[in-house]
Amino acid sequence: FCTGADYYKFNYNWVCGNQSTGDGGGLAHLGFIWNGDIEHNSILFNQSLNPTIATNGGGIIVMGAAPDGMTAAGIECGNTVADADCTPGLPDGTGPGLVINANLIQGNAAESGSGGGLRLQSVNGTELATFPNGAPKDRRGNPLPSPWNTVEVTNNIIVNNVAGWDGAGVSIQDALAVDL
Repeated sequence: FCTGADYYKFNYNWVCGNQSTGDGGGLAHLGFIWNGDIEHNSILFNQSLNPTIATNGGGIIVMGAAPDGMTAAGIECGNTVADADCTPGLPDGTGPGLVINANLIQGNAAESGSGGGLRLQSVNGTELATFPNGAPKDRRGNPLPSPWNTVEVTNNIIVNNVAGWDGAGVSIQDALAVDL
């Protein structure tokens, strides 16, 4: 699922025995997506493996797109080629309201990376700079719903996964609003 696949529902599927030479052996949520839903799936015996680069998320990867930057002259830098003149920027993140619920995530492998079963990476980004104190308040002082990107991971069985680096079951990086 890529940026723009808002409100997707990936439910009641059997994802088994797949291999990727990039991130996400079984299932990938890449980029900014509103209210994704991954529920009641069996994510079994998938693998992400590449001997030359790190590959994360053997079973599932949830990852924000790489950030764009700006040169000192105000020219936008692309995220495909490293440019020494580009200042690092924040990614847009993965989008608000992602739910990962009631899945069996078993026997997956991120052999040259992190997160054998589940990898959450760059979930948060530009919304942190815009709302550094969390939810803004309405005119009465009551907090509005959180503007931060969130992931809720509940009621899953995550078992017998392996990773070459860390987080054989679950690996989390640059993800502040995760309920695991």
